[in-house]
Amino acid sequence: MADASSVKLSSVKRETLDLDAYESALDEAEHLADLGGIVFRLGDPHYRLTGLLQRACGLPQVGLDVAARIFAAISHPHDAAETVRLLRSFERFDPYDGELRLSVDGTHRRFHLRTTVVRAAHGYPTGIVGLAEDVTTPA
Repeated sequence: MADASSVKLSSVKRETLDLDAYESALDEAEHLADLGGIVFRLGDPHYRLTGLLQRACGLPQVGLDVAARIFAAISHPHDAAETVRLLRSFERFDPYDGELRLSVDGTHRRFHLRTTVVRAAHGYPTGIVGLAEDVTTPA
């Protein structure tokens, strides 16, 4: 019979594999389209940014302690409330679906961001994954 520590270890391993699968799917989607991705793992002090979001922030990962300042700096001034809503969704492990204008390569572009919370079998969150799609209308 398995003891409690081996059951807990196998549960953690399964949860990590679930989040790895989401992260792998994000990487694949980014190769197919000009998208940005965001991954946050519970217990990791950083968000991993890829594609368009990495170019916007200029960093492959953003520390939790500076994420608010960085997103505020690259967000359009009129999108301040929406930026706060996005960051609060991360803090609360809530899904997010909304649009923000972010500065990428010196111009503001409109992004539709969607995140989902990855949950363990017992329902507690293990991370957040999301995609950012550039929906800027060509001039």
